[in-house]
Amino acid sequence: MSMGPTGRFDSKFVWAIPDPVRMGDELWIYYVGSNRDHDGYVDTTATEGKHLTGINRAVLWLDGFVSADTDYSDGEITTPLIKFNGERLKRKVDTC
Repeated sequence: MSMGPTGRFDSKFVWAIPDPVRMGDELWIYYVGSNRDHDGYVDTTATEGKHLTGINRAVLWLDGFVSADTDYSDGEITTPLIKFNGERLKRKVDTC
């Protein structure tokens, strides 16, 4: 899970609570966040430079994601042919 945008309560630190909750055709993942990092620095773009914390919920569609993890060396991944029927295909890649 990546950080939230600058200025938000989750811009410097997020921690997902284990075991997503299945709700119909969605997965709900609750997480806590802070705009203060481990060194104590607060995101200065937050409202009045205040330290913010909060609890939030991320929602994913069931079976709508995949993860391929490896070490930090060079590499590549090849998927099977993907057939798509629709007007738009969205993908998100986090290579960090």
